[in-house]
Amino acid sequence: TFFITGQYGHTATAISFSGAGPINLSAPSSGPYQGMLVYQDRNVTYATANTISMAGTSTTSGSWYFPTTELDYTGAGAQSGTGAYQAIIASTVKITGAAQIQFNADTTGQYTGLVRSTAGLLQ
Repeated sequence: TFFITGQYGHTATAISFSGAGPINLSAPSSGPYQGMLVYQDRNVTYATANTISMAGTSTTSGSWYFPTTELDYTGAGAQSGTGAYQAIIASTVKITGAAQIQFNADTTGQYTGLVRSTAGLLQ
């Protein structure tokens, strides 16, 4: 789990996962941060968008939580990467390019921390 916060005199800033090589990340499957891949402190704001640029055979699983900031999710190439078992919670979400987000009926919450098997808006 990546935790974004601006405590103890440090300023929080956007994250960026990108590059030509594959990105393979997965959230913990148990414990207090089960299913949380990236968690942004809800008291943090910044103007720059968080970016995830999937390339090659990249795969990610888990929840991306950005309640006060933007997430730009992109993909490029014939095999642009897959977000399997994934939940995206953000103030604004922009999905462009050839990135693929797969729906999977995981009702245990093991991968995303969520136990609903339908797509929907979370508030």
